[in-house]
Amino acid sequence: MKFTASKITTVCLAVALLVQGAFSAPLLLVIPGLPPSPTLASALWQSFQTATNGHTAATEFLNLGGDVTNIVWNTNSCLYGQSGFTAFSMEGNGYFFTNAGWGTPVTALTKRHVYARGHDMGQTNNVLDNHPYTSAAIHFLTADNQVVLRHALAAFNRHNYFLIAGQTAVQDYTLFLLDADLPDSIQPVTMVDTNFAAKLAKNTAGWWPNFNPELATCQHNQIGTLDGVSFNPHPFYVGGDSGSPNFYILNGAVVMVDGRTTSGWSPQMQADADALSVWGGLNPASYQIKLLDVSQFQ
Repeated sequence: MKFTASKITTVCLAVALLVQGAFSAPLLLVIPGLPPSPTLASALWQSFQTATNGHTAATEFLNLGGDVTNIVWNTNSCLYGQSGFTAFSMEGNGYFFTNAGWGTPVTALTKRHVYARGHDMGQTNNVLDNHPYTSAAIHFLTADNQVVLRHALAAFNRHNYFLIAGQTAVQDYTLFLLDADLPDSIQPVTMVDTNFAAKLAKNTAGWWPNFNPELATCQHNQIGTLDGVSFNPHPFYVGGDSGSPNFYILNGAVVMVDGRTTSGWSPQMQADADALSVWGGLNPASYQIKLLDVSQFQ
């Protein structure tokens, strides 16, 4: 499907501006069972220790041989069983998808919206359009290893990319609108908002200098920490890993920070998701990205 210039203008300029204010109230995840007002850093470290206790496998999936239907979760990994872990698609795992997939990491943010990198994703930039990857197949895997297949209908690409002198992406992501809702067996991730980094930095001062339990997955079927120290010192900054999820495990939930060299949640991201929903004839209020409520931590 090709969008006309008038349709692009209508959807992207008028609709995006309209919905940005109308659906701005985020869905907040409150973590149950935490002690009164723990620090964010201590809760993350405790959760990391719990998740890795007895679950030390450094691979995300197991390949039983053959096609995509013979790829299963590694139940001995720290990721398996955490709320939101099924949001990680199999698409970015080049270890299994060399000849069967398109090699782009994709993560579910709502039942109809998925996240990928913005750079190296074609010419479309900052506009809703028939992206070059539209109609691509995206495979998810339920906890009991049933494949869920969806296809992209449209995409909103943001690509203002800066990777100079250690800077990370300012705004770099692509959102895809799926052709149907994901079933309840595929749980979207929770993301962090702009308050997360400041609170974490405040908590970690003086006692978190040499380790960080922020986890990552990659094209090599690996799970490890980005610091290269705490768990599985695999090199996660490799060409092709861009957009792979960077995340913490917090009291049994996957909390996505951003992607590899790509940007995290912003009000603009939700506005783009809303614009895609409107274009697809959906109610944006039913497809809001869930955010972590950091006010529950000191």
